[in-house]
Amino acid sequence: MSEFSYECPNNEDFYSGIKAVVKSQYSHDIDLCELVASGYCDFYSTTSYSQKRWNAFYAEVHFFIPISVYSKHNSIKFESMKYTLLEICKQLMPPDTGYDIMKVTISPILSSETKKDALAEIRKVVEEGTYLNINSDLIDKGKKMADAYITLYALENYIRQYIDRKMTEKVGTNYMDVISVPKKIKNGIETRKTQEQGNKWLPLRGDNDLYYIDFIELSDFIIANWDYFKDDIKDQNWIKVKMEEMYSIRCLIAHNSYISDENFQLLELTTKQIIKQLNS
Repeated sequence: MSEFSYECPNNEDFYSGIKAVVKSQYSHDIDLCELVASGYCDFYSTTSYSQKRWNAFYAEVHFFIPISVYSKHNSIKFESMKYTLLEICKQLMPPDTGYDIMKVTISPILSSETKKDALAEIRKVVEEGTYLNINSDLIDKGKKMADAYITLYALENYIRQYIDRKMTEKVGTNYMDVISVPKKIKNGIETRKTQEQGNKWLPLRGDNDLYYIDFIELSDFIIANWDYFKDDIKDQNWIKVKMEEMYSIRCLIAHNSYISDENFQLLELTTKQIIKQLNS
């Protein structure tokens, strides 16, 4: 059993705690008091480890405030307030939950009409590349990143489908109850299921535990059950290295970072290699 509960905090209760701390410890900061007075927050946990504590996950808190308040402050002031809010969030987060809050964001609350306007502006950016002087180079890079995302999405879920098909053929549909699943992977599955239950707005991943396994852990799953895959994949190290290469690119895509031509070529080449190997 993990030493952590992996129980996400209730967003309303967590935000109430933040407001209480701001009121008691930062009453002199009028801007910060106004910022938290009438907004809300979402606690967001990722499937990546924080690298701060063993088995603790990287988490973020997203603050949403009225646009009338948001428009009063510049980026320098927001950075100052985000730093303060991050420290407050760390102070409030019980250590035994297993989440390390590493980042906070501040965004305006958009009404339905404002959302429509925002979507229209985004569409204008994509179609014309003129809003806020965004040049065509950024639009071209965005389209390239979209292609990279589609390729990686297809590869990731193709591997899951391959594992499911292979395990069902050799063990049966209840293979997750029979085979060896590393403890780290089991804990991750349970954590993500708990997160999904606590955040009803999250789409359901389905009734197959493979879809609750992080991308980088899929190779660990294969290696842990090597006898079922060794006829298709000749070398454990090969699949592990290939998946690590793809995971590094996946992280760049997930954080909206631009990947180089070399990485894009690596993505396409490795995708073809993996699919060819699994179909051999």
